[in-house]
Order: sequence, then C-alpha cells, then structure tokens
Amino acid sequence: MKKLSILISAITLATVAWAQTLNIEVGNVTYQFPASQCGDMIYQNGETLTVANKVFSLSDITLMTINATEVTDNTVSI
Repeated sequence: MKKLSILISAITLATVAWAQTLNIEVGNVTYQFPASQCGDMIYQNGETLTVANKVFSLSDITLMTINATEVTDNTVSI
C-alpha cells in the first residue's frame, strides 16, 4: 500500500511539474505565456484576444501553439 501511495504521489508531482507554454506569433515576434499564468483569456467581438493583460488583434496573429517549453519571465531571445 505504501509503494502505491508513493507511486501515485510521484506521478502527480511529475504531471504538475510538466510545464505548458502558450506561444502566440505576431509577425516575426513570438510571445510566450506560461499556461499557469494565462488565467482567463478574453475573446472579444471576433477582433481581439487578451492574454495576461496583453491585447492581440486577431488579424495580426499568425500562429498559436502550446508546447512544453519553460518560460523565464522578462527574457528576450533573439
């Protein structure tokens, strides 16, 4: 019973630790948002999408993906 409990705890921790990132491409720029910090994303009038207080015009978004990349706050990659 103890081994089962440890196994379930390990699986739960591994699942929680697996990071997901929302990537939004606008032209040549990719904005990355940790999924855990996205909160409610507001889709308004078929024209805008707000993610973590950043407003995107839907006509400017070229691609949206989700992957397991970890995001470091306030980092710029070139």
